[in-house]
Amino acid sequence: MKRLGKFWVAKQLVEDASGGAAQVLAALEFVPVRVNYFWEREAYQYLGHSPHFREVETNGQTPEYAIVVHAKYHEGAKTIAHVEAYELDEVSIGPPTEAERAEVLANINRFFQRGENNGDEKQPG
Repeated sequence: MKRLGKFWVAKQLVEDASGGAAQVLAALEFVPVRVNYFWEREAYQYLGHSPHFREVETNGQTPEYAIVVHAKYHEGAKTIAHVEAYELDEVSIGPPTEAERAEVLANINRFFQRGENNGDEKQPG
């Protein structure tokens, strides 16, 4: 049995110079098996292994996950505190919609560019 899963990442996060996608993948301890780009959705689908995924049978269906990033402040800089992977049900599987992608991009912008507090921990005075 393996801890195999897949999830979507917006193109803007992957191409962001701040390295946000790399930080998230490292926090997930993610080892990619395959990465596909879907130009019509401007998103990458990652398939790979992570200890954050549940164990699946070798010939079973690969579960899809939503990745949630929790932030913390340290010496005035916002960093990743930890990540969580939530398995999605069959209804929600698929590329992100236009509205979902816009929401993700807004959150990425707040997290990496402006350093706003997302409510996980208080920003130092």
